[in-house]
Formats: sequence, C-alpha cells, structure tokens
Amino acid sequence: MGAHLTYPDHAIMNLMLGNHDLVRFGDLIERAGKGGPDAPNYWALHRIALTFMAAWSGPITLYYGEEVGAEVSGFAAKVTENCAALNQCDDHVARNIVSLTGVNTAMESLTPQALMLKDYVTALMSLRATTPALSSGARMHVYSDAVSYIDLKSDGTDHYLLVMNIGKAPRTLTVTAAALGMRELNSANVSVGQTEISNNANGLKITTPALGAAIIQVDGVIDPALVP
Repeated sequence: MGAHLTYPDHAIMNLMLGNHDLVRFGDLIERAGKGGPDAPNYWALHRIALTFMAAWSGPITLYYGEEVGAEVSGFAAKVTENCAALNQCDDHVARNIVSLTGVNTAMESLTPQALMLKDYVTALMSLRATTPALSSGARMHVYSDAVSYIDLKSDGTDHYLLVMNIGKAPRTLTVTAAALGMRELNSANVSVGQTEISNNANGLKITTPALGAAIIQVDGVIDPALVP
C-alpha cells in the first residue's frame, strides 16, 4: 500500500491475480498446500483474493477463468528441472481452454462451486462498477493482525469496509466509530460477502467466518481530526 500511494491517480498500478505468462491462481493455491478444486479452501481463497481486488483503487485485470476458479491440470507442483523437455514449464501455461458459460459451454457443465464463485464475482464487480469508493476512493487502514484485515474505502459521503479473515476459525472484531475516523456510526449493511454485523454501544461488531471476506457499507459522520 505504501508503493500504491507514490503513484499519481492517472498511473496507479494494475492489480491482477494472474495472466497468460504465469500459472493460474488456482495452481498457486495448490502449490501452497491449500487444496485443489475438491477442497473448500480452494474456493474460499479465490473469494478472499477477488474481494480484495474489488476494493482496489485503480485498474484491475480479471484474467479469463478466474471467475470460475480455473487451474491447469498437472501444475499443482512446479517442475524445477528440465521443464522444457517435459513440456511443463510455467511460462504461458495459463493460456488454456476454460469452460465458460455463454462462451464455449453450457452452465450445467460447471461444478456447483464454480457457479457459486461466478455468481460471487458478478456481485463483486457489479458493486465495484457502481461504487467509486471501491474503484477510486481513498483508503484508510483500520486494523490488521496475523489473520484479520480491515480497510475503509471512502468517496465523499460513501464509505465501505473491506473485511478479510484468513484464519482457520471465525473471528469477531468490534470497530469503533473513532477507528473509522467518524464522530458517529449510524448504520452498516453487508453489500457482498460472508459476515455478520451488528451495532452496539461500543461500535460495529463484525463476525467473519474462517477464510471469509466481505464488503460492508457504513454510514457515519467523518471527523477530519480522526482521519490520518
């Protein structure tokens, strides 16, 4: 994020999970030992990464197939010797055929997990397309630790929280109005994602499941004296 702030608005870095010169994001999840398409973690990690991308101020690239969690068969482990002789080098392998509904396959041919991810990405990108606070708003870091991460994205009076939990257990955090740079916090609603929220006397209580992420719209009065 520090590097992000050094770029002018007309030259912000393009954020992407992968492209045609790399193995796919799904392959990287497998290489990290987090499971393949038959494991819930595989799909949850896609949702977390894509949620972060949706809240990025600046251009983003969604490489084809990422919206359905595509991976390249046979590349779960990197070949480090004689990859050319085996035709298993990482370069360009992501230029593979992916089953995409409405393009080259019927919806019934995709797994339920792929269809659910596709619907989730559609909701994320539809929200981003209509929400300047996400696509080009100011970012204020609210909280982070070994497993939790919260940012506030703002544009004028529009404010959204990006919440992520990469831990193996649900996580409950309470965010005060002051932590959001606000004199008062009026309301909050989950726009996209997996989390439960409630307002109480101490602030906004957020419970995010294991490997969960969400974007939450918040309404409140910004106090310039509290904003870094």
